[in-house]
Amino acid sequence: MYRKEFIKTVGVLAVGTVGGFLINSCSVIKYAQYSIDRNKLVVKKSEFSDMQKFVLLNVSGLPAAIYLRKNENETFTALLTQCTHKGCEVDPDYDMLSCPCHGSKYSSAGEVISPPANEPLKKFDVLTDSENIYIQI
Repeated sequence: MYRKEFIKTVGVLAVGTVGGFLINSCSVIKYAQYSIDRNKLVVKKSEFSDMQKFVLLNVSGLPAAIYLRKNENETFTALLTQCTHKGCEVDPDYDMLSCPCHGSKYSSAGEVISPPANEPLKKFDVLTDSENIYIQI
């Protein structure tokens, strides 16, 4: 292979890899619609697709978004995405939440995986029925 062909091939591979990563990164985080019924947020289960393991909820009056994760057996976990170390908003990923400020990491259940945080994320009580998820706030 000539040098020019090699550089062209490597360039195409690099652009494809970075482009694919960016497309996947952008499509992962979804902000869900919700309604309020007394002191509960109501989220339709249809907000989750087969590929969507979590959604975020921007709730007025809270210091950070709510991370709502679909677990096995149709159970759900709702966490406030505010780091317990210094209050920064954590970034959700597939099975972990990471603090961009000081590097704390939390499990998808809100438990501390790595410091400096030493307290779990605030957890909300969650109930469900056949169509909806109810988050007690």
